Amino acid sequence: MLNVYIGSTFQLAGSLQQDGAVADFTGWSLSASLYDANGDTLITPLSVGWTSITQGLLTVSATSTSNWPAGKAQIAVQLVSPAGEVILGPPTYIRILQSPLS
Repeated sequence: MLNVYIGSTFQLAGSLQQDGAVADFTGWSLSASLYDANGDTLITPLSVGWTSITQGLLTVSATSTSNWPAGKAQIAVQLVSPAGEVILGPPTYIRILQSPLS
């Protein structure tokens, strides 16, 4: 599980595949949000961007984590195809911690 410290800049790089293979996501839209561990309460929307849309490489980020609550949380990702098909990814869990430096 990834540890994220309250007050730090957050950026996570990842990749998406279709049927286990590298895929081109040209024309697809992507969004992500951070929720509590149960997925019931929205903590914050996250910024998302493609680093290589033709290879399915992306980043999920937040410029500030100062208001994030300590504890386990999940990142939920949604893709929308050019035809309007909605695909929800499995949650990515993170642990939000207070740093002794903050």
